[in-house]
Amino acid sequence: MLPSTRPLRLRSLLSLVLRASTMHIGGVATQTWLRTRLVDAGHLRTDDFNRCFAVGRLTPGTNLLAFYTALGHLMSGMRGAVACLSVGAVAPTLIAVSLTVLYVQFSAVTGVSRLMAGAQAGAVAILFWTSAKLLVTTTAERLRPGALVALGALVAVWSGLPPVVILLAAAAAGAFVLGEQT
Repeated sequence: MLPSTRPLRLRSLLSLVLRASTMHIGGVATQTWLRTRLVDAGHLRTDDFNRCFAVGRLTPGTNLLAFYTALGHLMSGMRGAVACLSVGAVAPTLIAVSLTVLYVQFSAVTGVSRLMAGAQAGAVAILFWTSAKLLVTTTAERLRPGALVALGALVAVWSGLPPVVILLAAAAAGAFVLGEQT
């Protein structure tokens, strides 16, 4: 158990990871959802969550799997890490395979292309909701340089800059901000 937090059983953590890994949203939105259920509920300190978040962002490959693994390890040791990695990988894999088979079977149906356009619009809406949620969370205590970086990234996405350029600019801004704090 982590100091100054309420204990959370591994089964409950796995239930949260299962729900998070099967959401139609991904990445930061899923991590924000988990933050609400772990940090705001008192099961995990903000600093510990942020460390797991950083591990997920810095690890090559699937960020959410690294994030789930870090959470599992932090909260339940190696057993928790393996369990969270397994749950976080198997559930979305089964969903992706099932949806792919269905899409291939029914892609010629007229309504399917309309549904896909609606899904794309929903994904954009989630991107903006997540950005707004992160900005509100970051600026709730006081305005931080990180909020400005997030706002700048949102504006860059809106303006149509390529994601690689946005990522490089955010990395440079983050390095500058971290350099000032040391």
